Amino acid sequence: TGVQTCALPIYCNAIVLFGPSTMKNQFEKEIKKNMQIADKLVGTYNSDSITENQMVAWVKDCFNK
Repeated sequence: TGVQTCALPIYCNAIVLFGPSTMKNQFEKEIKKNMQIADKLVGTYNSDSITENQMVAWVKDCFNK
């Protein structure tokens, strides 16, 4: 299948990718190819299996730095 691309406008200030698999790394490469959003990528981080509450806390911590 692979990564899908779209031509829709992107309405966000920052993008953070995280998770346990390697798909986030493939998605990071695609984001870096897209000039509209490449500068919005804050980072790509590894994380183990986490609960929804842990995910919310992780994202809040990431953006409060």
